[in-house]
Amino acid sequence: MGIQDIVVFITVSLAAVWLTRRIYRVFRSTSVNAPIGTCDHCPKNRDTRSTAQIVEINSFPPED
Repeated sequence: MGIQDIVVFITVSLAAVWLTRRIYRVFRSTSVNAPIGTCDHCPKNRDTRSTAQIVEINSFPPED
């Protein structure tokens, strides 16, 4: 096994560990009663008490 094979093995192993950890954290965060993110205004946050305000953005001003 050459040095190039060892470097590739280490790189792929680190990427696999990182990806596995990210997937685990996503599934773990959705299974616990923890809020999604830290924003109190997010409609997906279970702790949000108020409804989200919807703002319409037009490229032209409305005609009177």
